[in-house]
Amino acid sequence: MFINVITHAVSFSSPDRPVPTRMWHNDFLVEVAVVDDGAGIASEEILYLFGRFFRVRETHTIEGIGLGWYIVKMLVEAHGGCIRVESGVGKGSSLFHLAGIVAAC
Repeated sequence: MFINVITHAVSFSSPDRPVPTRMWHNDFLVEVAVVDDGAGIASEEILYLFGRFFRVRETHTIEGIGLGWYIVKMLVEAHGGCIRVESGVGKGSSLFHLAGIVAAC
C-alpha cells in the first residue's frame, strides 16, 4: 500500500522536489500522509479516484490502467482503515491512509 502511494506521489511531483511523508500514531490509530506537488485533482474527479479503471484526466501520459488506487483502498479497508485524498487543481495532493480503530473517515 505504502509503496503504491509513495510511487504515485513521486511520479506526479517535480523531479527536484522531495515527497514529504509523515506518520502519527496513538494507542488505536496510525495515520500516514503522503504529499505531492503535482498538478492536483479536480474536485469532481476525487469522487471517482478510488474506483476501478478510473484515471484522472491529466494523467493519461503516465502508464497505468487505473487499478492502483482501487487496490490500495481495498487493502486499507481490509485492515480496518480508510483512505482519503485532499487535492485541488494546481495544489498537489495529500493522501492519507488511516488504519486501526477509526471512528470516522
